[in-house]
Amino acid sequence: YNDFNKSVEIYSKGSPEIISGLCDPSSLPSDFEQVLSEYTANGYRVLALATNTLALGTNGHATVHDCLAMSRDHVEDSLNFVGFLIMDNPLKPDTPNVIKMLSDAGIRNVMITGDNLLTAVCVGKLCNIVGKGEVVFLGDLNEHHVPASASLIATSKSSSNLLSSSSSSPSAYDVITWSCPANPSLKLNPR
Repeated sequence: YNDFNKSVEIYSKGSPEIISGLCDPSSLPSDFEQVLSEYTANGYRVLALATNTLALGTNGHATVHDCLAMSRDHVEDSLNFVGFLIMDNPLKPDTPNVIKMLSDAGIRNVMITGDNLLTAVCVGKLCNIVGKGEVVFLGDLNEHHVPASASLIATSKSSSNLLSSSSSSPSAYDVITWSCPANPSLKLNPR
């Protein structure tokens, strides 16, 4: 709370993809996507940081109640991008060996993460869930076929299982848009 101008400083953090959509576009640097991709492709966890200043109170006096009564949409409207928080969370030294032991025992290894997809791909390669030479495809579920947006990752080894569909449902090609970050010209089972 700033008593001088009766305002509150708001600080937000979250996934860069979400925070950038809440920011005033003029506050985003022109290389936002490039910088984000560089860090995530190297396995870093990345949060975006943003701020906003809100004038409070009808009579110029803000109260804690005023702050708590604001909707999140109001608070996070037209944020100003501050920067990225870059975090390194290296694998434990025994992780690749444990993954190999599980694979050798016939146990299917699956990674489920809330991290940026490029971070997940990098970590998958480091711990050998994604094998050397495997091509990685990112899949975005098209919103007109699914109630909520989501993303998938497939490797060249697992892609045939992901694209089976019944005749009563939309084709997997209509539901999922696939891309290969390492080589955008590659297509996953194109029609």
